[in-house]
Amino acid sequence: MIFARRGGRGTDPLLQAKVQIFLAGAALALVGIGVDSSLLVGIAILVLLAGLILRFLAGRESASDDGVPDGEEDPQREENDVDLQGGPRGG
Repeated sequence: MIFARRGGRGTDPLLQAKVQIFLAGAALALVGIGVDSSLLVGIAILVLLAGLILRFLAGRESASDDGVPDGEEDPQREENDVDLQGGPRGG
């Protein structure tokens, strides 16, 4: 979607690091292009790929943490959990 989700995922603790990695990779790429250095451009690509990997690793951590302690049910989820027939599930 092109619209931002409100209140869904919370804050990203690694956001600052991701932005800094992106800025460093972009700066290296521009300098490498400016001085015509394939080595700098290659390093910039590796830095940007590191940021991309960090994005997916952080996504995996936040996806497994739903904010509900282990062994407890989410009351909001139980409220909205219905079967295809329209009746409440589990009974």
